[in-house]
Amino acid sequence: MSRLFKMFSNVWSPENEAGIVNLGVAENSLMADELVEFYRTELANTFDHTGLTYGDNLYASKRTTLALSGFLNRHFKPHLPIDPSHIVTGNGVYSLLNHLMHALLDPGEGIILPSPYYLGFDTMCTKRVGGVLVGVKMDDLVEGREGSVDVEEMIRRFEERLQESEREGVKVKVLLLTNPGNPIGRTLSREMLLAYCRFAEKHDLHLISDEVYALSVFENDRLPDALPFTSLLNIDLERELGGSFDKKRVHVIHGMSKDFCSNGLRFATLVSQYNTELHRAMASFGLFIKPSSVSDALLYALLTAPSPTGEENSQTGSFECYADWFIHTNQRRMRDAYRYMRGRLEKAGLEVIPSHAGHFIWTKVSKKAGWESWEGELDGFGKIFDAGVYIAPGSLFHASTPGHLRFTFTVPRPLSELGLDRFEGVHLATSKGSTRDGGE
Repeated sequence: MSRLFKMFSNVWSPENEAGIVNLGVAENSLMADELVEFYRTELANTFDHTGLTYGDNLYASKRTTLALSGFLNRHFKPHLPIDPSHIVTGNGVYSLLNHLMHALLDPGEGIILPSPYYLGFDTMCTKRVGGVLVGVKMDDLVEGREGSVDVEEMIRRFEERLQESEREGVKVKVLLLTNPGNPIGRTLSREMLLAYCRFAEKHDLHLISDEVYALSVFENDRLPDALPFTSLLNIDLERELGGSFDKKRVHVIHGMSKDFCSNGLRFATLVSQYNTELHRAMASFGLFIKPSSVSDALLYALLTAPSPTGEENSQTGSFECYADWFIHTNQRRMRDAYRYMRGRLEKAGLEVIPSHAGHFIWTKVSKKAGWESWEGELDGFGKIFDAGVYIAPGSLFHASTPGHLRFTFTVPRPLSELGLDRFEGVHLATSKGSTRDGGE
């Protein structure tokens, strides 16, 4: 993590060309020009004197919460329509998830989750909360090129790991999913979601689905049968599970950072439709997690302003609002940016694990590069960083074997080219049998 902090203090920019190119943090800049112009214009229309007060609601404003519920109903297609009373908003997923864990866990209790997993969970679920992360090795099941998963084997591993954890004295209370996944970048099938629900019900676990990449799904020609995103909210749990299910245990997270390419605005959403006790607990944190009124106003603009004049969806006709146009356009740009970086990485000799969601590409480094050990991975990562590019190593995501890198591809093409040039200069010097020319 020390190199991550060093990168932020010396990040590349046109004014700092010797700085470090960031191809490791999950940020999407493909729509930055349009967003900056939109925000500058719309803030004047949506921000007024109420933005200088505590507002009209404990969390986000009533108008934004109402617009947000409509947007989520349209895109997440919940079985039970989302009402504003189902929503808690916060100042970013980091903060909101940390407070949610604080409400659900006592110190020393466990959170079981598939690994590799998002490195931020190491902080969100443990700091102040005192939670213990219980990872379940899933690399070999989810990295298959066909994108299918043996669900029976998946649950067997979860059962085994849960029992092992409890023998070690850690009582598991929460099952944490990421859908679409990070770092591998695939959606979870309905079959997988139902299996996780059965597991949660059997062991009386809260089930949290982190769906921050829900609308960052794109077309990948290598995964023609890739599954569309299915929200946990979409499932008619009792009917599809064929029995009773305590729906109070289901909680879903979303936010502005990923799908709306606005990491800096710090706005996140929790949907919990049946658990009034949880809502009372979260209300006690209200002023700790309340979003900025500026972020509130900008999200309201995204969800209510009209789409750019003359822009239409070829499948559905006109867009309902700016956000719908934005998502459609962003997904096309993600597809193109992914194909470019994939081509460069494959020609540099890396194995690309096919993905169709998120901002990143999960890769395996050639054994010729000497990354067969964790020490070798750390040494290789250090050399890449010293060459002026930050790429996240697999160890940060708790990969079960060394030799992985996670590349962020949602950056402007010139920055992608520069970062990849710097990476290839190091990687090709330590590997044999790779070519450096071009990309698709």
